[in-house]
Amino acid sequence: VIILGGVGRGKTTLIEALVAKYPAEHRPVQYHVRPAAMSLATLYGAVTQARWQEGVLPRILHKIRPCSLAWIILDGGVGHIFDRMYSLLHTGVYHCVSGEK
Repeated sequence: VIILGGVGRGKTTLIEALVAKYPAEHRPVQYHVRPAAMSLATLYGAVTQARWQEGVLPRILHKIRPCSLAWIILDGGVGHIFDRMYSLLHTGVYHCVSGEK
């Protein structure tokens, strides 16, 4: 789900209302990220000193249990960071697998 709108337009209120519709024991785990406040390397990961440094999004994805209900909320303006996010999500292929990875 993508919720877009200007500052003060009710996006957070909408998210809170959607979460409240779930029974307490089945509410989604929420991860809030402000992509505009970090570099692409911090957000996605990068090679530093010949070693892969995992970014914020991959770390969150590793925390999410397979097939569990989790929302990653990317809060901020739509810009160059979201261009890369769109290309990652644009495949239209979604997977839910059991196991550790």
